Amino acid sequence: MTAHCWTRCSAIITVALMVSWSGPYTLAADCPLDWREAPLAGGPNGPVYAMTTWDPDGTGPLAPWLVIGGSFTQVGGTSASRIAAWDGSAWHSFSSGMNTDVRALAVHEGELFAGGPFTSAGGSACNRVARWDGSAWQPLGSGLNEFVYSLASYNGELVVGGVFTNAGGTLVSAIARWSSGGGWQALGSGMGGPDAVEIVFALTVHDGSLIAAGQFQTAGGIAANRIARWDGAWHALGGGVTSAGTPQVLALRSEAGDLYAGGYFTHAGGAPCSNIARWDGAAWSPLHAGINGPVVALGRLGGDLIASGEFILAGGASAFRIARWNGASWQALGGGISATGRALASFAGDLHVGGQFLQVDSMTANYWARWGPACLRGDVDCNQLVEITDVDPFVQALLQSPGLEPCETFTADANGDGQVNGVDVPALVNMLF
Repeated sequence: MTAHCWTRCSAIITVALMVSWSGPYTLAADCPLDWREAPLAGGPNGPVYAMTTWDPDGTGPLAPWLVIGGSFTQVGGTSASRIAAWDGSAWHSFSSGMNTDVRALAVHEGELFAGGPFTSAGGSACNRVARWDGSAWQPLGSGLNEFVYSLASYNGELVVGGVFTNAGGTLVSAIARWSSGGGWQALGSGMGGPDAVEIVFALTVHDGSLIAAGQFQTAGGIAANRIARWDGAWHALGGGVTSAGTPQVLALRSEAGDLYAGGYFTHAGGAPCSNIARWDGAAWSPLHAGINGPVVALGRLGGDLIASGEFILAGGASAFRIARWNGASWQALGGGISATGRALASFAGDLHVGGQFLQVDSMTANYWARWGPACLRGDVDCNQLVEITDVDPFVQALLQSPGLEPCETFTADANGDGQVNGVDVPALVNMLF
């Protein structure tokens, strides 16, 4: 055994012993968050409208991928028509993709689904929604007759929202459900109202029920201003949301027992709520002074709720098109983004943002950016070097995982698989030596 090999093996043994015998620690590393240069090999050449995480081999050894959908045709030199996946180091395409935009993505029963205005996927007829079977796109019956904006998995079925009136030959109104055994079915009488058109822009599952939101005034024939709950029948959520003109709910997020709704509105349940509101199961409430423009996407990073859209103020302070809510106040994400952010997802310790922007802070970021730790992977004490002083905070992170903040997860996740565990020990040793 060479001296170098002995050093490496000894380091592995030392770290393993420390993990086995050390007592509890409190992480003290300073781990700031900031906009980071995109690692995505150039990113997409057109706007991003949707994203989700998906595990391509289910319970197999591969780590999850980040899937993006939009109106691009190329990502980082890889041909990818409107949909692509990032595995942490390289882009992947899905056959020949779609013939026009992808606006919605979801994972249902382990499979990836895409929705939008497209009529072809992988060269096959797939009307506005398609399923990836691992090697090719498959249609869902004869599909939908108009635009799909949202997808969600609920109660063993795929729920689809949009502006359509026909699903596989079944008359529906802006919402429908699909199962492999039952085909397309309506959800009651769907959405209605005096608007020129009814639209379901957003879907999520909250407290065991399906939540649908968008531009409508009734759900299943009952009054439900722009947001409703389905548990086999439709129910209103308080007084819903209202404003002058045509209010819309464009984004939903279920977190820690609360439901968050973002969009274009001035009141929720009668309470002043500027474009974003929280439902606690009984009543709507504002998030401080709210946001001064439409909220298009909601996400989360660590303990913070993230909102993005077409605004420049959050809580009365400057926040250019993206902001975070810590439960008590709004904060900007650096200098923000130069145009609308339309999709948010957490992946490998970072917040990923897609949209129509070309710049974040002073950096070029064509349609894509990430907000996360300003430190290197493996630099657990965040001093801009990966060195022996990172071993102790690395062990502390191992002892406390899960339950780490995003920046701590990122720096301690030495092998980059999105988790902090024993597999990171040899990866950190490789960095040290």
